Amino acid sequence: MAPVQSTPQTCLGNRHLLDKIDKLRELGISKQVPLPQCLFSQLVVVGDQSSGKSSVLESLTGYYFPRSVGLCTRHATEIVCRREPTTSIVVTIHPFDATARKAELAKSFRHVLQDLRGGQFAEVLQMASTVMGLKSTTDGSSEGDAFSKDILRVEICGPDKEHLTIIDVPGIFENVQEGFSTSRDVALVKSMVKDYIKDSRTIILAVIPCNVDVATQTILIYAAEAGPEGKRTLGVVTKPDLVRENATREAAMDLIRGKRRDIQLGYYVVKNRGADDTSSSKDERDFEEKFFFDEEPWCRLDKSRLGVPALRSRLRELLMDRTKSEFPKVRRDINERLADAKKQLAALGYELGTFSSHMLPTAFKEQSIKWEATTLAHVSNMILIVHHFIYSVVKEACVDAQVRDALWSSILDELLKRYQVAMDQAKLLIHVEREGRSITYNPAFDRALNQVKTMRSASKYEDSEITVQNGEESLECVMWKDLKRETTEAEGLNETCYTIHDVLRSYYDIASARFPDMTCTQVVDYFLLGSEDGPLGVLCPNRIFGMTNEQLDMVAGEDAVSKSLREMLKNDIKLFQDGKKILRT
Repeated sequence: MAPVQSTPQTCLGNRHLLDKIDKLRELGISKQVPLPQCLFSQLVVVGDQSSGKSSVLESLTGYYFPRSVGLCTRHATEIVCRREPTTSIVVTIHPFDATARKAELAKSFRHVLQDLRGGQFAEVLQMASTVMGLKSTTDGSSEGDAFSKDILRVEICGPDKEHLTIIDVPGIFENVQEGFSTSRDVALVKSMVKDYIKDSRTIILAVIPCNVDVATQTILIYAAEAGPEGKRTLGVVTKPDLVRENATREAAMDLIRGKRRDIQLGYYVVKNRGADDTSSSKDERDFEEKFFFDEEPWCRLDKSRLGVPALRSRLRELLMDRTKSEFPKVRRDINERLADAKKQLAALGYELGTFSSHMLPTAFKEQSIKWEATTLAHVSNMILIVHHFIYSVVKEACVDAQVRDALWSSILDELLKRYQVAMDQAKLLIHVEREGRSITYNPAFDRALNQVKTMRSASKYEDSEITVQNGEESLECVMWKDLKRETTEAEGLNETCYTIHDVLRSYYDIASARFPDMTCTQVVDYFLLGSEDGPLGVLCPNRIFGMTNEQLDMVAGEDAVSKSLREMLKNDIKLFQDGKKILRT
């Protein structure tokens, strides 16, 4: 049976988290920061013999786990899935406490498969049993051990796989089979199960058939010992279709309802594929299972706990939560390593043949020492021009000298404040440019720097240039010995000085073109001309409309002499106009 391709519905991992793990591995960060084993989750399915463990594994993963007594259930099988760019299936044996000969046989056991179809995989499993020294029959006619602590490892890699280890172990049993198993084998299998479930990164699937008393299940006792809080154990009830007695069925349904609270994750129920059913597809199996649970009495249970899809969804959540809980530890470890590396680098000092990043701002400050005086003088001239313009407007608008002087006095203090704002902005630009970090995102910087370096390098070879005639074309060339000499001499302190000069020159060209524009746009255009809070804003209509009666009277109000003269002139005008009327009649 071929493996089912991982899809969002069948994959037991979380795609986003898997991508993060992939990116960490691609960076090679695992060589410096060990990724916790929890990032590579482990799932072990345990239970009694004939409890349906292999069917559960097959349904969850899409990989065929042989259910014959003579094969996989007599030793542990680790299905190790890894996300890799290339697809591969490699089967190996990891011996346990083996003799030298057996260890050599196990080391040479390595099979590369194209897929896990039943026939080819079954042959490899049979060969593995031989290498492990297991009996070939169960009737006592062959020599060897009934069970082995050797591990058959099937490593499946591919771009669509998740980081996950799935373990199939022999089923627990109590009664020995004469000629095949012994009490030693009983203890061996129990020891194997305990060893696998004690790992804190392991999620335990405790498989329990419906037709047995759950109180007699040894695996629940072992799981409670391995994880007393029950946070790693999930119960899986199998073979619901084989239950005939109502009492037994109700007992199984009570497990699903959560009436037995021995494990926090609760119980799920699945319907196994029949032992003789080796041809139906996954979709057919899921359809048959859904049809079964849609019938009475199972349809009365919570659907989120019925069937393999529900079980798979819950396992995906568990694996995701366990993986997510480890990422803060990885992040903390990376931050600690980063801080330590930076500290060690700083302790080494500056690289020989280079210069400190603080040297460029210092050199630039010296180079631009005249900028402050030039800028402040320019802004002062702009302020004088604006000031003269505002006074001219006031003079033109106010013919009356008294009104003009009063208005000017009322706005002068505000004008001075606004001039100072513009001047402060100019000082800020100067401070940022000369006292701050010397940085630029202008692509012209790189071009200018390369050009300066090229010109300086070319000037070194002017005296050693020779002309070579290539047909009708003349080529300017440099002798190799001259080029080699100049390259050697360029190393060391002199080259560092030249580099400082080149960087400073290129940056100065950028900054000297940038700074006048900033002064023009921010100081002159905005703070002196464009802003409503600038000097020109003192003459806007809103300022006049906002004056109180007292302010208006102070600016444009007439004194008593002017008022008396105005009244006298009005009376004289009326008198003269009346006299003209009399003369016309």
